[in-house]
Amino acid sequence: MMLLRHKIGPIFLFSIGAIQTVFGAGSSPSDWKSECIGHYQVAVPGAVEIALSKRSNFFNMDNMGANIFEDGSNAPYSGFTSTNRRWTEIGAFTSVEDFEKLRAQISAEKKADKKKLLQTGKKIISDSIGPYKLNIPDTFAWKDSVGIDVYFFRDNRIYQYMAMDFKTLAENEADLNHFLSNFRTRQLFEIPDENGICFPYSFLKSNSFNRLIVGVTMRLKDHPDVEIFFKETMATPPPPPSKDDINFDADKTVRNFLEAHLETTEGIYQINYSFPKTRSIKLDGREGKASFVEIIRDDDHSHDFAYVAAVKGDPKSVTDAPDLMLYVVRNAARAKGEPVSKSELKEIAEKITDSIKRRH
Repeated sequence: MMLLRHKIGPIFLFSIGAIQTVFGAGSSPSDWKSECIGHYQVAVPGAVEIALSKRSNFFNMDNMGANIFEDGSNAPYSGFTSTNRRWTEIGAFTSVEDFEKLRAQISAEKKADKKKLLQTGKKIISDSIGPYKLNIPDTFAWKDSVGIDVYFFRDNRIYQYMAMDFKTLAENEADLNHFLSNFRTRQLFEIPDENGICFPYSFLKSNSFNRLIVGVTMRLKDHPDVEIFFKETMATPPPPPSKDDINFDADKTVRNFLEAHLETTEGIYQINYSFPKTRSIKLDGREGKASFVEIIRDDDHSHDFAYVAAVKGDPKSVTDAPDLMLYVVRNAARAKGEPVSKSELKEIAEKITDSIKRRH
C-alpha cells in the first residue's frame, strides 16, 4: 500500500502559549502525575489505565507479550524485556482463585506434555520436565532440562518470570534467585528511591541485564481517546556496515515509526506531515527529533492526530544513554464525549516530552 496516495495540504501547527485547557497551562499541577517506566519518570495529565497481559496469554507462548486495555483494545507496542527475550507477563487485576485455576491448568498441560514426549520415545526430555519447588507462598514453577518458568500472585496480580536465557539449569537457577531477591510490586505512580528498573506495577532493584526494553502504553481514564506510549531501549552498537544498512538516527526513527509501524500495525491510510517533517526537540536533556502529524485511518477514513519523539542512545557513553521514544495519539472513536482537539493533543504531547527525566 502506498503511504501517501493523495496530496493533502500541510498541517498548520498553532502556538500553545495562550491555550488554557483542562490538560495544559490552565490545569492544576496536581492533575499531572508521574509514572515510573524503566529508569525514567514520565508525567501524564491525570489517572491512566495501563495495558497489561490478559489471563489467556499465560497459556499461549505465541501470544506472549500481547497487552490489552480493559475494553479489549490492543496495545501492540508494549513489551518488557530485561535479558535477551521477553522476561515476564504482568496480568490485569485478578483473584487468588484465578491464580489457583492457572496453577491447575498449567500442571495439567505440563503432565500432558510429558506423556506425549514419553509416547514418542523422548524419555530423557520427558523426565526433565517437572515441578520446581520454591518455598514461597502463592508461587509455583516448572522446569525442564535447562530453564525454569515461574508464576506468582502478588497484590491481586499474576506475574510470570522465565529463567531460561542461560545454557545450564544451574545458571538459570542463579538468575531466578537474583530476580526473586530483587523483585517487588509497586503502586501506580509510585516512584522508587533506589536504583533499578520500573515495570508496570513492579520494580526490579537491579541493573544486571544483557538487554533492556521497557515499552508501556497508557490511556487517559477521563479521555480514553488519548493514548501514551513510552519506550526505553538499551543502546547497542550498530551492526557492521553493509549496502543494506540504514542508519536510524532520531529523524529516521520517527519517520520509520510513522510510515512503517503505524501503517501496518494500526491500519493507517495516509499520513499528512507538516513542514518540516521533523523538528528538533530535547528529550532527557539530549538532542532528538519529533513530528506532529494528521493521520487518516484505513477503516473509515476518520482523521486523528499523532506525535512521535525520539532520541538515539550512545552505546559508548560513560553515562547510560539509552534510546527513548514517545508516541502520543488521539483515537477520536474511543472518546467518552468530545475528543481532545489537535491543539490540546499537541500540548499534552509537548508537556509529556518536557517532563521525561531519568530518576537517578
